[in-house]
Amino acid sequence: MTRSKFRFGSMLLSLAVLASPASAGTLSTQAYFDGTDGAVPNNGGLLYSDHFFYGATYAGSAPPNLVAGPADLGVIFQQADTILEVPDTPPSVVYAFSGPDGAHPNGSLVADAQGNLYGTTRAGGSAGLGTVFKLTNPRRGSGLWPLTTLHAFAGPDGSAPVAGVTLGPDGSIYGTTLQGGTAPLQAGTVFKIAPDGSYRVLHSFTGVFETGDGSGPASNIVLDPQGTVIGTTSVPVAVNQKGTLYAILPNGNFVVVTQFTEIPSGGPAGAIVRDLSGNVFGALTSAEAGPRVFEVTAITHKQVVIGELPGDVGYGGVMRDNAGNFYLTTSGEDRRSGGGVYQMTPHGVVTQLATLGYMNQGPLGGVTLDPAGNLWGTSSAGGETCTTSANVTVTGCGTVFVVTP
Repeated sequence: MTRSKFRFGSMLLSLAVLASPASAGTLSTQAYFDGTDGAVPNNGGLLYSDHFFYGATYAGSAPPNLVAGPADLGVIFQQADTILEVPDTPPSVVYAFSGPDGAHPNGSLVADAQGNLYGTTRAGGSAGLGTVFKLTNPRRGSGLWPLTTLHAFAGPDGSAPVAGVTLGPDGSIYGTTLQGGTAPLQAGTVFKIAPDGSYRVLHSFTGVFETGDGSGPASNIVLDPQGTVIGTTSVPVAVNQKGTLYAILPNGNFVVVTQFTEIPSGGPAGAIVRDLSGNVFGALTSAEAGPRVFEVTAITHKQVVIGELPGDVGYGGVMRDNAGNFYLTTSGEDRRSGGGVYQMTPHGVVTQLATLGYMNQGPLGGVTLDPAGNLWGTSSAGGETCTTSANVTVTGCGTVFVVTP
């Protein structure tokens, strides 16, 4: 591991220019999962692409005419961006996993210029330890999309990816695994899949305090124009050490940028983002405090807590608009109180945009802005009665919701 000072490069692409809700909005439930079309959206925000939102459910399946094999292993779904006064149809299933092709998709999706989707499954595959997949957009009506398994994890190369992947400018795919690797504690990996399909482990985390590199990476990867790979680890490896923010330089050197020690906050959880100057933002969360938005500056690597939400634990991380406002969700006490959707200004001023309530319980991902400034997200429970054995909330399979300004 290398320890050094360096400046994060600026972002390759600016964030989309989107309208920003400035006050409390109107909450509406847009779709209900019932088990046969997916259940329990578990992590990651929705992906917006060409007037549709795409996401993953950890459990559930699809009607028998769409998939053969074991059910209840999760789906990839599509939801139109049309806001309905009364939801009348569930999301469309574009793929249902059956085991050898993956099981339990858990992170956010990304799309390439052709509208193809990329993501990970936490389990399944040839060794049962998870996969990286590509879904090819058929450019036609409803039905399943063809799936290609880009990599099946075997252990030393990583296992149990819980975050999505990031596409590099050359078409390379970057991601993390929560577990696996070549270190004795198998504390996770950072990986890269090149355009030719070759797979490489960029770093195996040791999970040892003396090494200080961290354990259990569970966030997305962000890249700078020079090819620096930046991410976080979320599993504490020592007292008062709640995780790390790391970078892998283009020459392959691994750098611990900072260790999170904020008390009473926990470690980083969910999505991280970068601004045009290369500063990195995310959320710290713990059972003792509401989520805290942090900034790690590009030049000095100093940690700054921008503000704290009054809600309970939040797992989705942050989404940021071009005005610098952050958007977060909280899951509520025991998830059954519903949680909420919040906006935080760059100066830490917090506005609660919606209280999700019993119908939209326990969001475990963040929210996504559409071009009109509406915020879309998923709840992991609530909605209709669930018919899948994998639903442990007993309060519904989850929902797709929207908050309009």
